[in-house]
Amino acid sequence: MNNWTNTLIQKDYVEKREEGIYDFVWLPDDNDFAEGGLIAIPKRLIRPVRNRQKTVSISYAQTSKFPVYYKREGEIKKANVNTVLTAHDVDVMFADMHRKEFQAMHGRI
Repeated sequence: MNNWTNTLIQKDYVEKREEGIYDFVWLPDDNDFAEGGLIAIPKRLIRPVRNRQKTVSISYAQTSKFPVYYKREGEIKKANVNTVLTAHDVDVMFADMHRKEFQAMHGRI
């Protein structure tokens, strides 16, 4: 049985697509994996969070693998190098982003 993770992110991180079953999520800046990259998440796994208008929840299984994409000249293309992130990599990136935001809010950076 797969364990699932729900991660809260700002709506601004979601690059919505009209067509297809995927939307793309921008990876946090200053990450050690793929700076300026995006990952594809099925649209049905990106959900609004009640009472938080600027926040969405993304869901993924702990066994998920995420190829990295980049936006070039207005189009999203798969990275030339076969870069694939694991669910753990994505967890670490967003956890680090949340930690930095929390520290900034409390003047600890």
